Amino acid sequence: MSPFLSSGEVRLATPKPVTPPQRRTGMTTRTLCALAISASSLLEPVCVAAQTPHQDAAKLEIGSPPPPISAVHWYNTDSPVDLASLRGKLVLVDFWGLWCTPCREELPKLADLQRRFAERGLVIVGVHTPQKAEQLPDFLRKNNVHMLVAVDSGKTAESYGVSAFPTYVLIDRTGAVLSFPEAPPTVEVIERLLSQKP
Repeated sequence: MSPFLSSGEVRLATPKPVTPPQRRTGMTTRTLCALAISASSLLEPVCVAAQTPHQDAAKLEIGSPPPPISAVHWYNTDSPVDLASLRGKLVLVDFWGLWCTPCREELPKLADLQRRFAERGLVIVGVHTPQKAEQLPDFLRKNNVHMLVAVDSGKTAESYGVSAFPTYVLIDRTGAVLSFPEAPPTVEVIERLLSQKP
């Protein structure tokens, strides 16, 4: 049975333990969203222009296997997605939140990439923060978001070292971390990667 559906469904996912690789470095400045502790001691989403690691997934190294996705719900699939099962495909993991303005602004680019390249082997997996995840069903439907979406248990962002949103991780067809793009890869980049032999 194909793991992909045209309409969204919720499925439980089984968390798996991971051992994160070593930390990487590099700095850049861009608009990012993060979770901050407000005066009421609640985690509140905020977006700021800040200097941050060049790749926010700083615990990962190029060439290392990506940690599994630990999700409490999945949308647009009939079963939880195991990244290891996607070997042979080019995978773009997008850590995002619907509360994050830069994340929402990139969704049309992701949709265009999926439309162009899904049949050639590109898989886009959105990992949504637990914050405001209850609003996801309406948001996905109203905005025609058809990519795979996981609601993070919190363990996935931690194992990837994600501290700001959006964060992107590109996984090559051998199942290894390829790069940490600051924005969705261009059509030309995806075209080149899919044209290369695994």
